[in-house]
Amino acid sequence: MAFRGDHYDRLLVLLSGTARSEMSSYHGKRYTVAEHSAPCVLAPAFLFGAANTLPVSIVCTADAELLRLPRSTVVDLCRQHGAFLQAFLSEVSDRLAALAEKLRLSRLATLRERVADYLLDASDVQGTRTVQLPHSRQALAEIMGVTRPALSRVFSELAEAQLIQYDRGALQILNPDGLRQLVPE
Repeated sequence: MAFRGDHYDRLLVLLSGTARSEMSSYHGKRYTVAEHSAPCVLAPAFLFGAANTLPVSIVCTADAELLRLPRSTVVDLCRQHGAFLQAFLSEVSDRLAALAEKLRLSRLATLRERVADYLLDASDVQGTRTVQLPHSRQALAEIMGVTRPALSRVFSELAEAQLIQYDRGALQILNPDGLRQLVPE
């Protein structure tokens, strides 16, 4: 669909199918940055940048249909439709928040440390030991840079250690001190 370094002057909208944003190392190894399912916009934050080139390649993972909206059309839609502007800005903000969380968690070496820190932080923000996870397991795995099965394995290990209890989106922190011991200072 698009390559890293391409000039990005048209907003790509995935109308059907699936895609993946990825980066490649100089040795040819590919790293998945995000998975995308239609309908969604692709790389909206880079459309209006001073150096608006794509930092990732966008690859189809299943038959896909794309809409390419010129930057001027996006500006016109924002001017004429407040709901479009709100949705566009919300999408950019949500992706920036997910990236900030990825960066915050990247300082931790192991997945277990990242999960413990994430859960403690969510508990602090929500002010309760019963945490409503704001992301699906798949989205959380992407934020943490791991596969969904690896994330599920850590949740199971924490539950077996009686640090947490997990049930369909709600998670109870049973032993916050035990979780804190998993996170290095």
